[in-house]
Amino acid sequence: MLKSSRSALKQYAHRFYATLHVGEKHKEDAVDKTPKPYPSKRLKFNADDFKKDVSQLCATLNSGYNEKVMNAVLDTYKENFERGAVLWKATSKEDGIAFRFYEREKVDVVGTAINHGLIPGNHPMIPLITSWANFRENAIASCDFDPAKGLNKTWVWLGGRFPLEELLAALNVPDTLRSLEPKLKAAGLDIVRHAAVDWRSSTVNIYFWVPGPMTLPVVNRLTALSGAEPVDEEQLATIKPFFKPNGFTCATTIDSATGKFKRVAFYALRLDSNNLPVMGDRLATFFKEAPSNDKTEMNIVAWSFAGGPSGSSNYIKGERSYIGELEQVLNTWGSPIWNK
Repeated sequence: MLKSSRSALKQYAHRFYATLHVGEKHKEDAVDKTPKPYPSKRLKFNADDFKKDVSQLCATLNSGYNEKVMNAVLDTYKENFERGAVLWKATSKEDGIAFRFYEREKVDVVGTAINHGLIPGNHPMIPLITSWANFRENAIASCDFDPAKGLNKTWVWLGGRFPLEELLAALNVPDTLRSLEPKLKAAGLDIVRHAAVDWRSSTVNIYFWVPGPMTLPVVNRLTALSGAEPVDEEQLATIKPFFKPNGFTCATTIDSATGKFKRVAFYALRLDSNNLPVMGDRLATFFKEAPSNDKTEMNIVAWSFAGGPSGSSNYIKGERSYIGELEQVLNTWGSPIWNK
């Protein structure tokens, strides 16, 4: 009976994965391929080796790659990549890959981007992210990149966990975001950990710590912010085992101009390479082929929800350590990591 129940649950996970894809053609790809750990090769970041690894992964996943863009990024942030923890990112959608560095020191990454022409000096999101980058003395800013397009996001660890009202009261926060405080608190989102801006879409990401277990009422209260269809018990059962019972990270994506919620996502950290969720061929290939040179591999999976018929706007995101000991950085930041 138990064996039969487990089999049924796994079959349901495959069906649920299909609702987290964009387009009907992906449903047939809902298979679980167990990735194999990538052997450690290097201990220090090397730009030439990294470009080769990025180019190869882009070719494997049919994603865009531009050598000129890569050179500009790596030249601009040479010290940041060498000092920080570097990681990969991909989604279950047929789109590009990304990579980012998580800094270990407080440095001005926005001014550097302006000075090297990666973003225009009059970009409207500069005042906001500059304010959040200085939210606390120990707040640290990092960057996210597309290998074909350049700088995607600037991402800030706020220096700990803080009340939402303090983040929204910071300088240069637009009224469209400040006005969301009651709605966010009503959904149970009142403890912030990170914040980010997307330089292309002018959206904002705010990452929250949600204490307590992941229950159906909690999940649906949060996904409702984005207009997503409700999750049912069977769907939740395919996600919940990958989260710690004492709390989890929830990220919101918000249009800074209108205050409209675009997306809500739940992040599960430090997952076993041999026991990853059902997520389809593309992400299974990503976790298998994206090299990790860290002493301890770090795999992260996020389920992202948005409005759209029959879950058509939902997808799964994967992140994976590359080099620089990502686990060490996340532990320093107090991230909710599974202990092995």
